[in-house]
Amino acid sequence: EAKTLLHQGDFHLVLCDWHMSPTNGLELLKYVRGEPAFKNLLFIFLTAEATKERVLEAIQAGVDGYMIKPVTVAQIQTKIYGLLLDRKVL
Repeated sequence: EAKTLLHQGDFHLVLCDWHMSPTNGLELLKYVRGEPAFKNLLFIFLTAEATKERVLEAIQAGVDGYMIKPVTVAQIQTKIYGLLLDRKVL
């Protein structure tokens, strides 16, 4: 469903959990990074997956940010703001 929605809308950011069904978050990230139309799409994992291996998998797949639950709204805002500054969007 996420893949379909991405093609139908004008999205600038994906906040994604690792655990989804039928596609998991890592598979969605790899799909997004493989699609030229989404090359500038910010992708942030917001997940309980805290192992070093999971974080490294996400980094290698091209994630922009990785946040481990629980998080506050302020932490999410700070992460997004920082990523936008890094990309010189703001």
